[in-house]
Amino acid sequence: MNIAKTGARPKRRTNAERSAETKDKIIKAAVRCLYNVGYDGTSISGVAAEAGVSKGATQHHFPSKVDLMLAVADYSLKMHVQIRQDIFVQYQPGPERIAHTADASWEIINHPTYTALIEIMMATRNSPELKKRCRPLIDLIAAERRRGEEAFCRDFEVEPNTLLSTLIRTHVTAMRGIAVGLMFNPDRDGFREELEMMQRYERMMRDFIIKEYGKERRTKNK
Repeated sequence: MNIAKTGARPKRRTNAERSAETKDKIIKAAVRCLYNVGYDGTSISGVAAEAGVSKGATQHHFPSKVDLMLAVADYSLKMHVQIRQDIFVQYQPGPERIAHTADASWEIINHPTYTALIEIMMATRNSPELKKRCRPLIDLIAAERRRGEEAFCRDFEVEPNTLLSTLIRTHVTAMRGIAVGLMFNPDRDGFREELEMMQRYERMMRDFIIKEYGKERRTKNK
């Protein structure tokens, strides 16, 4: 008996699987390019070389730079959601989970996809097509903020309110500011201190919001 013939043949990948793998390689290569050389320095040719695929194959999946950048932005946003979920799932909803917001934010800020996303967002100033086609991604970011607000209200039994919405928007804006700062000045210890200071402020605001809009206040007002 020929033992070699008894082994199972490796499963052949489908065309769809090969296509998905190539797209994934191109998107990840584009993230690296954006992180290393910025938006203006990123080109279809450069991304193709970084990915180890032909320019034709890259343009087959992403006909233009804008198409590729939109795919990178979508990939980056999903990555940030996953990073946050992977951290938060370790803790109970409520104070324990919210205490690790800074950790999640810090990990996201330091991920190459965050720099890539900032580069793309800044490029919308000089690219009307990119700005127009980024609208669905902006809506996606807003939807994610709303989910965070709903989770806060649910975990702390708080009524929805404009103060909480503003606090969450401020957190997102501050994150972007810290990320831009890191692009110009690699003093990570200093920026980590800024993030921790921001979290102290957020804790005070959180306690105020719970006091003003929480279950205990509503019970007293009945």
